[in-house]
Amino acid sequence: MDKEASDVSLSSLGETSSGSERSSIEEILSSISVDDVTSNSQNPLLSLSWPDILMARILPLLSIEDVFNLRSCSSGFHCLVGHYFATARRLNFSTKKTISETAFKIITMDSRSLRCLNVRGCKIVTDELIRPIFVNNKNLHTVNLADCHHLTAGCLQTLTMNCKALQALVLRDCHWVTRASMEYLAHHQNKLRMIDLTGCWELVDNTIFQILSKFTALEIVYLCNIYSLTNQTMRALASFTKRLKVLEIKGCWRVTDKGVSLVGEYCKDLLYLGVADCRDVTEASLQKLRARGIKMDRQQNPFYRPDAGQDVPNQNRDRPLRLQV
Repeated sequence: MDKEASDVSLSSLGETSSGSERSSIEEILSSISVDDVTSNSQNPLLSLSWPDILMARILPLLSIEDVFNLRSCSSGFHCLVGHYFATARRLNFSTKKTISETAFKIITMDSRSLRCLNVRGCKIVTDELIRPIFVNNKNLHTVNLADCHHLTAGCLQTLTMNCKALQALVLRDCHWVTRASMEYLAHHQNKLRMIDLTGCWELVDNTIFQILSKFTALEIVYLCNIYSLTNQTMRALASFTKRLKVLEIKGCWRVTDKGVSLVGEYCKDLLYLGVADCRDVTEASLQKLRARGIKMDRQQNPFYRPDAGQDVPNQNRDRPLRLQV
């Protein structure tokens, strides 16, 4: 085993692949002897075309953990894996959240072709580790930073200024997101089609208004558990996001039937609405959306009677009638 090829060992890090694909690759590898793998000469795998077969067809089916450990087999595989990581279009670190900083740097340091980056839940990811990726990969269009609690709003500035092709941004439960960072994003980006701001507690109606007014092509929006949001946000959704297909506002208890009705009226392409724990959203507004075939995370109230709620406040209209004895 070459010394230069065994400088780092990674025990848990990876992407998932289907069982059939994984088993077929394991059969191919099991048919090759250890001597074949560790020998740079007459190696059956390394003799195959790197860009057309190994890097395009075989390595993507392996977990990123297996690919990383493959570099320890020989100098030939060390070189192959280096080329693979440098040209990879997708890197997914979310399935294996325990990874050393050294391994993370090795995998990403030469990356220049990334389109999708997923570091959801990675405990070691900091601004120092993530910023070089944003600087070196100008064509990133999907970034998932969910549950990365050691990042700061400063990394969003680097992302905003360097990745102008950004189309999907996931910041779920990133409590470090600030109003200024999102307003900066809205000022410098214009291609977002999906955004997840669930649990970004500091954001308010005015910040969301600026985001929605800039990204009018948004199709998927998650605004769950942002407790300050009101019907002003719903009005902004109805005004600017005509292509909206998926909306989740679970836990936004200030939103009422009026706001939901506005979105339902003006967002004609809506397919799914999440309104769990929205206490003032009732069947008075939801029944019209159900009639259009829009799916929801709340079951229809079987006791709701639209003709019996004329003199009843909106928030009580979908409650069952009580019999008086």
